[in-house]
Amino acid sequence: MNSMLRCLRLKTSIALFVCKDEGRYIGQTVFRVRTTLDSCGSGTLDDLDAGRMAWWLRDRRKTGISPQTSNHYLAGLKTFGNWLYQGRRISKNPFGHPTRVNVKTDVRIV
Repeated sequence: MNSMLRCLRLKTSIALFVCKDEGRYIGQTVFRVRTTLDSCGSGTLDDLDAGRMAWWLRDRRKTGISPQTSNHYLAGLKTFGNWLYQGRRISKNPFGHPTRVNVKTDVRIV
């Protein structure tokens, strides 16, 4: 893979990702992707790390986000990773393997 593509700034990739879809949920998805990647210190495509993302989401669940919201963040990251992979910007989707949280374990649901 071209080293210049690997060093492509994530902000540029996210901007291109936004242009690909003007659907109803793209704003929320982009917000979740940006928030997660910024919080994990990811600045380039080489910085994408599923482990850091999983730890960050776990910490967010401990501080109050619901399992369902956590799953929405993960879904957005998987979509972004798939888009990067399909566009040959990365060699594999780093977010393809983390699993969703069981929403039935949320004690707030009555």
